[in-house]
Amino acid sequence: MMMEDTLDHTRSSSMKETFYSQSVISLYPLIHSIHSRNQLDSIVSNPHSKRQAQYNWNYPNNIWKGAPISYYFDRFFPSDRIPSVRAAIRFWESQTCVRFRENGGGRARVRFINGNGCYAMIGKTGGEQIISIGYGCDWIGTIAHEIEHTLGVWHTQARHDRGNYVSINAWNVLPNQLYNFNTQSQSYTNLFGIPYEFGSVMHYAENDFARDRSRPTIVARNGYERFQHSMSNYLPTFYDIKLINTYYKCYDGCPGKITCQNGGLQDVNNCNKCKCPPGFCGTYCESIPSSSLYYSSLQSTSGCDRYYTIGSTPVKISATAGSNRLYSVNYNLCAIHLKPATKGRRIEVTVTTGAGMSSWNCYGAGVDVRVAADPAMSGIRICRPNTRFPSIVSDSDRMVLNLFARINYVSFTFSARMI
Repeated sequence: MMMEDTLDHTRSSSMKETFYSQSVISLYPLIHSIHSRNQLDSIVSNPHSKRQAQYNWNYPNNIWKGAPISYYFDRFFPSDRIPSVRAAIRFWESQTCVRFRENGGGRARVRFINGNGCYAMIGKTGGEQIISIGYGCDWIGTIAHEIEHTLGVWHTQARHDRGNYVSINAWNVLPNQLYNFNTQSQSYTNLFGIPYEFGSVMHYAENDFARDRSRPTIVARNGYERFQHSMSNYLPTFYDIKLINTYYKCYDGCPGKITCQNGGLQDVNNCNKCKCPPGFCGTYCESIPSSSLYYSSLQSTSGCDRYYTIGSTPVKISATAGSNRLYSVNYNLCAIHLKPATKGRRIEVTVTTGAGMSSWNCYGAGVDVRVAADPAMSGIRICRPNTRFPSIVSDSDRMVLNLFARINYVSFTFSARMI
């Protein structure tokens, strides 16, 4: 069986822009693939896709446990894509207990190929299996997405509970691609308590497989409309990472449990401290960074993070991430923390001006406005600084504005007030 995704290529003299979909943990070994619009008819169809964990009759044989995952590059694999693959592998190793070994032995191993698009087997199949990183697939987020499929994860929007969060505009889906929007039976997958996250790296973007790209194929339901343009992501999220660590029982490797603050998770590679969401630091994620700090192998801050107490009078806040000479694998981050002066009140933010990198899907730069009470949950993304955007209101008495850039810079001026 095979499963498709879509990959848009928007190339200019300054950047390449890719678009990919997202997953869940599956019960069957499938091919997950991402293709450009011109490649959509080149893959055999399959009626299942989603984001949750593989948990069927073959579990746990369909997960990679014990020894590191052996992988190698096909002899026709372009050498200029190898650094991006290695960077994506380092990311997963830095965030989970899963390990990889380049040119390792064994019957079960992964071969990276230059295929017709981006696709991968779902979970361990028992023999040699492929991950295709074709033309336009060499964004680290896309590669990390394919690796997550190989680890056993399917797409988010195929969860059995997706009807609570999104609806599908079937009339706008390419006729031969409707199967990509089927849901997966609850009996074949395990959500592991992970909430539905529009911004997961395993979620389809809003217009994947669209007949008319100006109209969505996925529509956020009432109560979630503000996430309409924030589906998918540029890197795996905290909850994507938690899903893998839970599925692979990484937390069981820590002899004692610690309590983390601000949405942090116990660091499975150093059990005495917490892994913090961007914008927080400290042993237990109790602080905000005051100096340079690496959150992961692909995310760091220069210490620009700030904290504001907001009253009823609007406050002007300006922030920048990146620089006009930045072109990096690593995302430069800058977090602005907002709290109301009166406990129990909420924060309203309006973007007044913006400048810098503009990208359709935030692969180069943008801001993630975290509105949920849980600061680990991805938020509402703004990718085009010069585009008007409605006011955003927090769900609780906290809001974090996470600016990020790996190409050039992004700069915003916000007006914030307590409501």
